[in-house]
Amino acid sequence: MTDPKSCLLLSVPEKKSAQAVDIIKPISSYIGENFSEHETEAQDDLETVQDLRTHVVSSPQGLENRRDYLIKYFRALCAMELRFPISKEKEHIHTISFAWYDAFKTGKKTSQHNIHFEKAAILFNLAAVQSQQGVAANRGDPDGLKAALKAFQEAAGSLELLRDVLGMKVGPGATTDISVECTNVLINVLLAQAQECVHEKCLAEDKNPAIVAKVGKQVSIFYENANANVQSSALTSYFDKAWQSHLSLKATHFKADAFYRSSLVSKAEEQIGPQIARLRQASALLSGAKRGARGSLNSPAVQAMNGLEGVVTAALTKATKDNEVVFMELVPQPDTLPVLTGHPLVKPIPPGDILNMTGEDLFARIVPDTGTKALSKYTDMVDCLIR
Repeated sequence: MTDPKSCLLLSVPEKKSAQAVDIIKPISSYIGENFSEHETEAQDDLETVQDLRTHVVSSPQGLENRRDYLIKYFRALCAMELRFPISKEKEHIHTISFAWYDAFKTGKKTSQHNIHFEKAAILFNLAAVQSQQGVAANRGDPDGLKAALKAFQEAAGSLELLRDVLGMKVGPGATTDISVECTNVLINVLLAQAQECVHEKCLAEDKNPAIVAKVGKQVSIFYENANANVQSSALTSYFDKAWQSHLSLKATHFKADAFYRSSLVSKAEEQIGPQIARLRQASALLSGAKRGARGSLNSPAVQAMNGLEGVVTAALTKATKDNEVVFMELVPQPDTLPVLTGHPLVKPIPPGDILNMTGEDLFARIVPDTGTKALSKYTDMVDCLIR
């Protein structure tokens, strides 16, 4: 019923670069015009950045390797951003254009003379790789489950940074995948999958059904939030039907599972009426979801629901028979039962390793424009005091 191998989790697809980018020549020219004394020593740094981008867009083997290159390149972009203005303005570096395909609509691409667009694409791909690490982890093993839990939260954290910070600096016309609406969907999916890992951990450790019910209910809430965002006008026809069906089925599965776990609480308290009512709620949800998923009957999500439905049906049949023969209790109406609430035990983990520029030595001898202005202001102040 809850075998990790049968519970399909989604990974975020990566964006693909739409064209090669020559970083060295345009920035070398800018350095020669503005920082000529550092032109020679900056050449090695520019070649390093170009090499990093080559590795990033060519998808080196191994997720850990790929993650490391994305982080290194993002940090390199941060170092460049402080020193080299890239835009359409003629007095800036205006011959560098970054072009990327949409991760979900792979035939659509956008290009911008904007380093923030490049950073947004790299951060999106970092989240994608982190999500792939979560899916690849062996959740049947405690260490693997822990790794998956961490990876999904890290992926959500990378997308949260993209949504809240970088997304605001990307120009109009960017691909939909890095929009607020799309990142909201993906963040909720990743948090749902992280919470799902917690659910699996609770079951493996035989936690109290009341706890499992709250954890499972929160899984369904995250999936419901993701599904609601998918239905927004900004994302009409953007995600394919398989994704939408998956989110809906997962939301229903874990809501029904929460009802089932709640029935176990009632059973332990020898309250067979509420037990039957909860089982009926679970059964009705699962039956309705299966009727609406006729085109996805062979999907792992439907197969997982079939397993849960078998357990619920067997428990409901037995409880109903016991009540008719022994207990003869009234079964309460669903709307008279306490509302099940979720309990979130996961959250986005910010990508601190890409934001901490301590020790970053690329272009270290080229003082950023803000630093030059601050130094000039300080020098003027000292001169004034001396005079």
